[in-house]
Amino acid sequence: MTATIPHNNSPNTGNQWADLVTNKRQFAKELREITDKIVEADNTISVYEQNIKTKKNETKDCLHKIILFKEDLRNFNSELLAVSDKISQSKGFLSVVEKRLPKGDEAELIENMNKLKEKIDSPDFQSKNDMLEQYRKASMNLEAVKAVRTVREQITKLGDDSKNLSNKIVKIEAEMISLEARISQNQVAIEKILSSKNSIQEKRETLMAEYNNVLSSLDGVNKKLDLLASDRKKFSATKQGGYYSSRDEYESSMIEFKQRAERKMKAGEKLTLDELRIIFQEN
Repeated sequence: MTATIPHNNSPNTGNQWADLVTNKRQFAKELREITDKIVEADNTISVYEQNIKTKKNETKDCLHKIILFKEDLRNFNSELLAVSDKISQSKGFLSVVEKRLPKGDEAELIENMNKLKEKIDSPDFQSKNDMLEQYRKASMNLEAVKAVRTVREQITKLGDDSKNLSNKIVKIEAEMISLEARISQNQVAIEKILSSKNSIQEKRETLMAEYNNVLSSLDGVNKKLDLLASDRKKFSATKQGGYYSSRDEYESSMIEFKQRAERKMKAGEKLTLDELRIIFQEN
């Protein structure tokens, strides 16, 4: 694009070549810098995508744990309800039976039954029927006392079971709250990461546009250098072959150069000072 008049007295040819080489080096440097920035942006985007993937996987695990905890919660609540029903039934039994219990504890009842048995087994004892009735009643009272004791022990154990189940339920509910909070935190974190990722992607798009512009400029410089090198080569070959020995050859070269300059002007390309001179010079 930056051609010059191919004659020995063109003062701009050397300067133009040097300027183009300088521009080429500058554009190449800019391309390297932009490429480094694009690679850095790609690496950052990759890190963001990995972080988003990690957060999503963590959220998925939390949701899975919540599903399992909900199932455990249903089971524990069902068990707790069954325990509560047993405690209620046992207390109902005690409220009825305890009113009918005789005075004295289990040891006293056993001692009384032993005395009655000794009398019944004694050969000198006559009224065995009455004694047997007393013994039967004492035995029933003892069984009632034992039943009450057993039920009270069951109530104590059921109370412990109820407490343990309640603690498990409270712990699960706390775990579920913690998991739900973590899910919310992950959602906020993902939104922030996505925002940062979008910002980097926009920056990358700007860098790509800048990269394409610089690359286009570099291609233009390379074309100018190729054209200038071609003109130099032609000029050198013409000079060695007796270029100035024939005015016709010189004029032919000038006409060709002018035509090329006119084509560039029609195409809207930038012209050199020599090209402008040859187009607008007076005949």
